[in-house]
Amino acid sequence: MRPLSLRQLTLTGLLAALAMALGATGLGFIPVPTPGQALTLMPIPVILAGLIAGPVSGALVGGLFGCFCLLRGFAPPDPLVQVLPRLLVGVVAWGIYVRVLVWRPTAWRAAAATATILASLFHSTMVLGLVAWMGYFPTQAAWLTWVLHGPLEAGIAVIVTVPALTAARALKVSLIPAGLTSPERPC
Repeated sequence: MRPLSLRQLTLTGLLAALAMALGATGLGFIPVPTPGQALTLMPIPVILAGLIAGPVSGALVGGLFGCFCLLRGFAPPDPLVQVLPRLLVGVVAWGIYVRVLVWRPTAWRAAAATATILASLFHSTMVLGLVAWMGYFPTQAAWLTWVLHGPLEAGIAVIVTVPALTAARALKVSLIPAGLTSPERPC
């Protein structure tokens, strides 16, 4: 595995700071009267890290998100439920983004939107699935929470992520994820 470049390290730090700010201010968790208790916007910086800086950056920011949830005392206090799914969100986003770019090299917006939606739904599915599977939450309540939160969180993530990537592109931040030499020619 290659070490992170200075660009990747800088973007990882920036997105990790954004994740910490969202968590510390409470803006990353919008309270709602459902069994899940909050809409989670914290996957957005994780997805951005995966899309802009690659899978290692996505995993690092996702790990920070998971540790933040664990330290904030969100139930259940289980690292398998709180950290593992969040470690994988940025990696999943990056993998889907790269696969769509291989299929459609010039459709980076569609690739980003697809990756964002699927990574956000992956987050909801993994966390709620593990919570129900391990007996921390009734299966019906987990399913209801997924139905109420999953699509809404994915929609909000797309509304934020695609314009953020468009702005990054306008600022000449390369959107080529680690492992690709150009959007037209994958390694």
